[in-house]
Amino acid sequence: MSIPFIVSKPSGLVVQGLFRGLSHRSTATRFGIAIQRSRVARLTTPIVLRRSVSGSAVNVSVEGKTVGKGLVNDIRYFLNNEALSRYPSGSNSASPRRFKLPRLLGRNQQSASSLSSLSTPSSPTSVNALGKAVSRRTAQRRTFKAYLTLTKPHLTFLVVLTSMASYSLYPASSLITSSDITPSTTLSAITLLFLTVGTALCSASANTLNMLAEPHLDAQMTRTRNRPLVRGTIRPQNALLFAIFAGVSGVTCLLYGTNPTVAALGLSNIILYAGVYTPLKQRHVINTWVGAVVGAIPPLMGWAAAAGEFATTDSVYEVLSHPGGWLIAGLLYCWQFPHFNSLSHGIRHEYAAAGYKMLASINPAMNGRVAVRYSIACFPVCIGLSICGVTDWGFVVDSSLVNGWMTYEAIRFWRNVGEYGTGKRLFWASVWHLPGLLLLAMAHKKGLWQGVWRWVNGGGEEEEEEEEGYDYYEAPKGGNGGGDYGEGEGEVSLVAGTAR
Repeated sequence: MSIPFIVSKPSGLVVQGLFRGLSHRSTATRFGIAIQRSRVARLTTPIVLRRSVSGSAVNVSVEGKTVGKGLVNDIRYFLNNEALSRYPSGSNSASPRRFKLPRLLGRNQQSASSLSSLSTPSSPTSVNALGKAVSRRTAQRRTFKAYLTLTKPHLTFLVVLTSMASYSLYPASSLITSSDITPSTTLSAITLLFLTVGTALCSASANTLNMLAEPHLDAQMTRTRNRPLVRGTIRPQNALLFAIFAGVSGVTCLLYGTNPTVAALGLSNIILYAGVYTPLKQRHVINTWVGAVVGAIPPLMGWAAAAGEFATTDSVYEVLSHPGGWLIAGLLYCWQFPHFNSLSHGIRHEYAAAGYKMLASINPAMNGRVAVRYSIACFPVCIGLSICGVTDWGFVVDSSLVNGWMTYEAIRFWRNVGEYGTGKRLFWASVWHLPGLLLLAMAHKKGLWQGVWRWVNGGGEEEEEEEEGYDYYEAPKGGNGGGDYGEGEGEVSLVAGTAR
């Protein structure tokens, strides 16, 4: 008997199977391989097949939610033909019979058996996408991973890294301390903790809202089609509650642990990313420039949090008056163009098919030119950090080498219009460029190595005397032969430093 069948449409894979004189196990194995290749094996509940022969068909019922029509039709068509060969026409036996389908959706025999079970199984603790019962602990771990995916952990890590680097680059007299007794001459580890947690929560909220707005578009791209909302592992209502909770918690954390300016920047970043950048991606190519502004805000948040440690008021002008914070934000703004332009070039056709207005798909030549321009713009930004006293002049030399590498790859990317592997080379150059540049800036922080050198050579005794609040001065000569505190002419007196 010949059984031709076509695997479900979403995969775009057409399989013609001719089963002639094959055993049931061989037939089921071939069918299972075809289904596995189709990439649409997403059953949420086990299929229950009952032998209910009506004419020449066997009914297949799916309990719970409706499964994808293409896959259900394939399984129904396959099992109907198999049942016709095993149950003679007119048989009235009502006892169900189990069809064993080994390797139907993978190598696990147990998942295949549960998928083709004829009788309704007992209610398990949890059921995965293949209908296999899993433990409660496993289900909780997978749920946690799904919510973690909503936050875009790699992007969130980069956002937190830039805010922490900017915080550490603020010009302070010494390293981080967590003491509340000493004067505010150092950066506080407690403030850094609030900044890190608050920034991560704000980023998680913005990324979750971004996924909520476009699951139908994410399903059309290979880079985003496995996201939780696309696969249905998380309900949209739960994702919305998670986004609201993360956003409120993040802004509250920044407001309580840093200052109102940082909290306002965090809230504006959520609104700008989810409310402006996300819908703009389907309307105009200017969305890339808006997204670059979103990426430039986190380092500005870190700088404002550090400046709040030394500010006498919470005014925005006092917290953001130093040009160093704006230069670091400008560095992040410029970096995002060679990074994203090279990334979007590799999937420009998918962007166009999904309806996104990206420069890589609309004007590839301009896409390369923009990457070159902003790669070159990183040079004056790094020089400006040394001019403003944030880093020493050694940073100009080191940063020029790193910026030159990315600019070289950007020029190749522009000349070859992203072909011959130049897009991937520029992308990976940008991936290593940013953390390398931030580490070099922290290593070249102005005054850092002078302080280390004085500490190694024991030159900190004079600083300890000043911290104790004492000062030495020579009494004035002449007059009544005595100073203000009764010392003789030319004698040295030890008085409180605040008195002179």
